[in-house]
Amino acid sequence: MELRLLVRRDIDDYHINISQYSSLFVNYTTDERSLIQPLIEYFQPKSKVKNELRILDIDNDYEELSTSRYHAITFTNDALLEETKLGSKSLLKGQVKHSFLNNVEADGYINNINVLLEDLVEQSISELPVRPKLLTYDSIIKLLEIDLGLNMLNETNQFMHQNKLLLPILNRYLLNNLKQPGIVFFFYPETYLSPREQKEMYELLQIFSKTIPVFVITKSKQFLTREMSGMNYFIQSKQIFSSNFIEELEWNSPVNFDYSALQQSIMSILYRYADVFELKPELSNFEDAEVVLFRSIDLYVFSSLMYKMKYKFSLNLDGNQMYKPVYEYIMELYEKV
Repeated sequence: MELRLLVRRDIDDYHINISQYSSLFVNYTTDERSLIQPLIEYFQPKSKVKNELRILDIDNDYEELSTSRYHAITFTNDALLEETKLGSKSLLKGQVKHSFLNNVEADGYINNINVLLEDLVEQSISELPVRPKLLTYDSIIKLLEIDLGLNMLNETNQFMHQNKLLLPILNRYLLNNLKQPGIVFFFYPETYLSPREQKEMYELLQIFSKTIPVFVITKSKQFLTREMSGMNYFIQSKQIFSSNFIEELEWNSPVNFDYSALQQSIMSILYRYADVFELKPELSNFEDAEVVLFRSIDLYVFSSLMYKMKYKFSLNLDGNQMYKPVYEYIMELYEKV
């Protein structure tokens, strides 16, 4: 899946990039809920915002997508914990009931239980004006509880353990029961997780996204997408990674950096330094600093990114260790910051 959507509300609009695994890295200028929540609410079976919002497919001649084109599902680590309670609206309850309904012997078991229950009441308390409430699938589910395991299989983090157990189950349930293609929006999967556990969680989401697209909203570099087509970064609700972003870099390049090399540089810099962009970092190509880059293409890309994002940064560059045109371009750009 690769989608570039234009979300239009009244006179305001913004772009969202969606691929099989997408990410939105949140900075201090980002009101992520105002950007993503309308999309989630739009793609619901009974959408309440369909008259307030328009979603257009940029790559398909700006075709307007109907609310039934996709089904958006929201996950958080806390929401997955709530799933273990088998609440009335939980997906896990839906999976349990689905499994019951697909068991050809389930009705026979329930009938036998109800017959035994009626016999118990008749034999034990027939003199009292009571009668048993016969069991149904829903009432049986209320008697169930999720067993995460006493020793948690050597896991020390309950959230990590539950996610390992639940995500594959929920994936199967969504695949089998959604009437429209699903997109899971996962808010802050890094919550409650150590750096090592975040890596494990990233791998779980990668597996999940092979069958159902996942869009992660995060403040952790670990959960960034590895594909430019799914990268999202907003400054004051303006998408940085628009369709022509790399073309602009290529066009403005002071030397002949090609498209693919520029894209690789962007992704590499994001993985390493996305969390320091907004902190007025120092950029150097010869000594220790918040951002250390040696290749001219990386120095050019980083400076261009910071300029486009309107972030402040400082320079500590050795012009003799880089292409002269790049050095001159960066110094000229820096004066505009």
